[in-house]
Amino acid sequence: MPTFIFFGTGHFAEEVLKNLISRGYKPAYVITAPDKPVGRHQVITPPPVKCIADAENIPVIQPESLKNVSILAELKAIIEKVDVCVVADYGKILPQALLDLCPLGFLNIHPSLLPLHRGPAPLQATILAGDAHTGISIIKIDALMDHGPLVAVEKVLVPEFMWPCPVRELSDYMAKRSAQLLSDILPDYVAGKLPGTEQNHEAATYTKMIEKKDGEVSWDDIVAGNLKDIYLKFCAYKEWPEVFFIHDGKRVKIKVMGYWEGTYAIERVTPEGKTEISWTDYIKHHKLEK
Repeated sequence: MPTFIFFGTGHFAEEVLKNLISRGYKPAYVITAPDKPVGRHQVITPPPVKCIADAENIPVIQPESLKNVSILAELKAIIEKVDVCVVADYGKILPQALLDLCPLGFLNIHPSLLPLHRGPAPLQATILAGDAHTGISIIKIDALMDHGPLVAVEKVLVPEFMWPCPVRELSDYMAKRSAQLLSDILPDYVAGKLPGTEQNHEAATYTKMIEKKDGEVSWDDIVAGNLKDIYLKFCAYKEWPEVFFIHDGKRVKIKVMGYWEGTYAIERVTPEGKTEISWTDYIKHHKLEK
């Protein structure tokens, strides 16, 4: 069985790692982000990927920077012991000096059909597009973002019973499928049977880092009943930054929305400075008018 090092930090990486281990593919090492302060009280918290590695007795390295000479030397020493490096949702650009350390290169798992949705938010982009036809791309990383040759591609149709769905559910589903695809192709890749195919770079589309302002929706659209796009935004940004609208000068967060057979509805909201209430109670005191 091929040996590998796993680079990953976020929730998608967490689920990929869990599923790889469940399929018998346990990395020799895990590289993840440093512990960081989380929540209102800024409690120093390890990345979930580190928690999984600790539970499985997998050695963990948490570099602040991948450009540091001593870190590169440390990584070189462990990369020499494995066949390949695997990256999923790591959160940092890998410098060329690091990529050059692994003769078979670094494989990146990207939850879209590259070259569509390159960049940091492919899952959110898939939801916002309202298209359940998506996929998984495993590429050999080169110097440019999500640009390298395609080693394996799997088209995925998200099941009708779960679509459209919140980003966490889509992430979990795609992570499971990604781990399966990687474990299926890794032996052939290490054996030199999957040289890769260049992407169609002219067809590339790009996602960007999500900002708080991206969660804003229009009060006018709510009044007009244009809720489908709002629901897709709610699903895409449910984890962060959440969806909100401005009404009477106040920010109102949409906390719960529902979807039944093509019908969309706002169910619960949190007005600025107040506790969560039902949408029915909110519109009792705030007329649905422009």
